[in-house]
Amino acid sequence: MPNHLILDLPAKSFLPGDTLSGEIIWEFVTPPDSLYVSLGWWTSGRGERDERVVAEQEWKSPGTIGKESFVLQIPESIIPSFSGRLVSLEWGIQVSAKGVKIDDVVETVTISPTKKEIDISAETYKSKGKSVSIRNARMLSLSNRR
Repeated sequence: MPNHLILDLPAKSFLPGDTLSGEIIWEFVTPPDSLYVSLGWWTSGRGERDERVVAEQEWKSPGTIGKESFVLQIPESIIPSFSGRLVSLEWGIQVSAKGVKIDDVVETVTISPTKKEIDISAETYKSKGKSVSIRNARMLSLSNRR
């Protein structure tokens, strides 16, 4: 019998400050040391990946078969879910089991003031004024600047 770990989320879009609730259902051959659920965000795209956990809950010695409900508080002040040309930020719930061999379960969610991912890939701002070449600007001496 293989190990099973299931995450059940009734909703996948949230406002900052909302509570996020769901259930974890599991069945293992041998009991895990603990089960762990966390809410966090991560970036993807150019550059190094950033990530942060903002809420978490843990169950010690949960047994081989079971079901647990969880409630996590989303902070009021957050970076919203967004996607752009160079970088995107996603929110997600991760469920892990320590002491047994099974992959973590990760479910993405959207957290923003509109409950929708913000698209920052469109050209929103146009340059005001004249563009300056960095090469030409380096030729200017500081004494000539006003």
